[in-house]
Amino acid sequence: LEVLREQKLIYIQLRPLRWMWDIDSIVDLEVSDDVVQLLLMQMERLPAGVRYGLKVASCLGSSTKYSVFDILSKELNVNLRGMLIDAVTKGYMIDCAGGRIQFSHDKVKEAAYEMMTVEDKIENHMNFGLILCSSVLENQTPDNETFFLAVNQLNSGDGCSLSDPSKRLMFATLNLKAGRRAIDLCDYNSALKLLESGMSLLPDDHWKSEYNLSLQMYRVAVDTACTLNNAAAVTKFSQEILTNVEAPLEKLHALFCVMKCLRTASKIQESQQLSYSILQQLGESLPRERGDSDLLAEIDSMRTKVLNMPDESIINMKESTRKEKDMLLLGLYSNLIVVMNDQNPKRMDDICLRMMEITVVNGLCALSPLSVALFALVLVSTGDIELAYRLGRLALRLTEKANGQRFLSEVAFFVGGCVSWVSEPLQSVAETNLLGYTNGQQVGDVLSALSNYQFYSLAIYLSGKNLKFCRDTSRKVSESLMQRHYLFLYKQAVVVYRQTAAFIGDVEGEEERPGNFPSWDDLMTHPERSANIDFSFYIQAHLYMRIFILTRDFTNLPNEGLLVRLTRKQTPMRPILWVGVFFEGLVSFHLARLLDDSDYYQQGEAALAFISKWRNSCNNKCNFENKYMVLEAMRLDLKDPDQAEDFYLKAVKSSKENRFVHEEGIASELSGDFYHRRGNIAKSYSFYRNAMECYGTWGANAVTQRLKEDVLEKFDSRQIIAQPIEKYISAVGYGEEPISTTRKRAE
Repeated sequence: LEVLREQKLIYIQLRPLRWMWDIDSIVDLEVSDDVVQLLLMQMERLPAGVRYGLKVASCLGSSTKYSVFDILSKELNVNLRGMLIDAVTKGYMIDCAGGRIQFSHDKVKEAAYEMMTVEDKIENHMNFGLILCSSVLENQTPDNETFFLAVNQLNSGDGCSLSDPSKRLMFATLNLKAGRRAIDLCDYNSALKLLESGMSLLPDDHWKSEYNLSLQMYRVAVDTACTLNNAAAVTKFSQEILTNVEAPLEKLHALFCVMKCLRTASKIQESQQLSYSILQQLGESLPRERGDSDLLAEIDSMRTKVLNMPDESIINMKESTRKEKDMLLLGLYSNLIVVMNDQNPKRMDDICLRMMEITVVNGLCALSPLSVALFALVLVSTGDIELAYRLGRLALRLTEKANGQRFLSEVAFFVGGCVSWVSEPLQSVAETNLLGYTNGQQVGDVLSALSNYQFYSLAIYLSGKNLKFCRDTSRKVSESLMQRHYLFLYKQAVVVYRQTAAFIGDVEGEEERPGNFPSWDDLMTHPERSANIDFSFYIQAHLYMRIFILTRDFTNLPNEGLLVRLTRKQTPMRPILWVGVFFEGLVSFHLARLLDDSDYYQQGEAALAFISKWRNSCNNKCNFENKYMVLEAMRLDLKDPDQAEDFYLKAVKSSKENRFVHEEGIASELSGDFYHRRGNIAKSYSFYRNAMECYGTWGANAVTQRLKEDVLEKFDSRQIIAQPIEKYISAVGYGEEPISTTRKRAE
């Protein structure tokens, strides 16, 4: 319409007042359907100054600071600010907050850019880049935004076509500098693009003529690609280093990046083999298995040494004089820990010990906090809970002292998921992992950030947080892991998503399957259940939970119990595993009563002994008290029912006080069943009603429906008034001796 008005083909007639148009001329007019072409037609009729301002702005991007135009104006001897104000007046650009100006639409920018020939574009980009680079490099307070803009202008100016070798090298060096700045700002995608642009400017014989610049460029590039989990780029850059670099440590560092990419792609065996090769080249011994007498003695010696070191002595340890090698070794060992957790957990203790030895003997480097956190994991396994928890907290403090803030996320992952649970409520453990997730995002450690996020989603689920929140969180985690191709964590995140969705009542196949997540059945038959030890344990723990809480379908129980397998493999304990053993105990005692099966009873007793051991050694009533009480109640229910009542009541009370709403529901349901079998209908109904309320608060609609159907069948249409359970649990204590039968009868 604006084009037609300008060409006077549509206009207002005054007498009489109405719109008029020349329909024949309009039909004959060649008007493009392309918005850009229409804008170009309009721009060609603008004053020359405004057109020039739009061209300059289009070279720089959609939104640019006025200060950039001021720099260019001085060198180009024009008033760009005035030209752009005219463009704002005509609606092509918009004034923005913060001293910025932007195009009113992307199509306007595109049209302004198309006003130039290809040669003009290249010349302008090159010229603007040189002017801005010169200004930034002369400035004592560097402006990152302007510097990145300057380097990108040079890259857009086709620096590869430059014939002057010195200018090409200068541009390559600027790209390296810009890439490092982008890494400092955690913009790894931009960093990799800048580094690749710099590589394209190097001469053909750059490994001979510009060895140091080439080494720096490829070393930074392989690290950046590894952070992005770009396996193809890691392979490409590492091969360049392996072929052309002489320094052994540089070659091993490149192999280390390859090893990390293999791990994240779930190529665990290949990752382990490469790790062993690097260790041998560094002169390190291969890790020994737990049970080796020398290893046990060395662990005890290190434990004694650390026990006698005050906190401040650990915090103020000397700095390492061989940081480069220490960083490579500690990084290699920390990744090998994850590999061994999947392949051979018995070797983990020796790896953790070696990391602690490197730190204690050589001194602190940025990865030393991780060494302390992982040695704490060993102490958890040996039962030295107090010292383990102390070291876990010290590891978090050390990240500030040892300049290891960029590794806080990785430290939080191990401290939260593998150490803190021994002394802190699961709700607090979740907060530690959330801290690790936030820090990882801030420093660009995407893998550790998402590892923490996955542990966080699991911890909030295990602690009884609303299931819809847990489901949505685990979905976000799963999607992020899939997008980043972190396959070794992805499957575990999907398990939590599928589990929470099932408890809520989502029907697989009816809801949109986000990201084509595998179904529960897919996960149960996944090949890694046999190839990956840790994933196998993880699935089995969730299976026991699913069976007892939701399906009550005991036909597909594993042939071998989780506790037996954990004991044989000597896997380090973490929350999902001991919660899995707890549910194995619930399933076992339940089947022992239904089937009068002594084997299931013994399996339940073993689970009870396991939970009791951790309850006593950790002194963490929040996490273990209610679990111990409910298992002991089920045991007594089979052997001495008169003594079981107190423990059922204690389990309900403990769950309630420690805010495990889902486990309060479980304990209440079991109490309702207990009283129903003993003919106490009023109490039974009261506890069943409380169980349904707890499951409802948790958000487990499918579980509530299962129990509701059971209750309707048991109580028919009888009018029973449910009493608040506080009436029954208020007087019960936490001592292990039940109230005497005589006293109970008297009451």
